[in-house]
Amino acid sequence: MYYYPQPFLSPEAARKRELTISLIDEYDRRRIDPVPSFLLNFFIGFGVGNFIEGDTFTGIIMMSVDVASVALIAIGAAIRNNFSSNDAPILDVIGSLVFLGSRIAQLIIPFTYADSKNEGLRESFFLKSMVSYLSASARQWTMTEARLTGWQSHPK
Repeated sequence: MYYYPQPFLSPEAARKRELTISLIDEYDRRRIDPVPSFLLNFFIGFGVGNFIEGDTFTGIIMMSVDVASVALIAIGAAIRNNFSSNDAPILDVIGSLVFLGSRIAQLIIPFTYADSKNEGLRESFFLKSMVSYLSASARQWTMTEARLTGWQSHPK
């Protein structure tokens, strides 16, 4: 059985620890979860998930592309039905391919957008530097305490 000593925190270290915990809680509250946007884009499309996520620019682009592709499909079907054309349904094929490509993009974009926003949020909260500082100071304290108490990680 191993003994893992609990570090004694000075008031300053305890304050830094509480600040770090509050920043992590704030990050968890503000971070973007891409799954609802993914599901909305998968089932509804037309950039709805992007709008919900807060990515209005991409939402407008995806909505425009989906509307244009549906219009191409509808125009191609109308031309083929009204004029009894036996030609290759080029507008239908183009519209379908554009719609499929748009849907694939709509399934990927929520994850890339959320990742970039969450990375910026982490950097704004200085979580990387604070967590590494606290873990380094705790690791140093643990090693110092281990030397003072004679604790060994591998019993003889």
